[in-house]
Amino acid sequence: GTRQTTWGGKILSNVDGEVERLVNNSYITAKHILSENMDLLHHLAKTLVEQEVVSAEEFQMMLVEFGSKVVPFETIGTERNRDKLPFQSMPAKV
Repeated sequence: GTRQTTWGGKILSNVDGEVERLVNNSYITAKHILSENMDLLHHLAKTLVEQEVVSAEEFQMMLVEFGSKVVPFETIGTERNRDKLPFQSMPAKV
């Protein structure tokens, strides 16, 4: 059934918005990092298939070898960025 809460609707709405912002912007950031480092990603996947494990040192060497591109660590966006997500055209009902 429905669980009772002592939190008001406004607080729950704020929490929902904050969670949506964090999830959306984390997705966008992760996709950007992976897209910018596609060669490294393919090499890492191939190496893992061949030897199943990559040490921290091996991974660090790969980062240098492929000139990995990083993003600055900062607060994850202030906007919800719904319009930047790839699944905007999904039907409302499944």
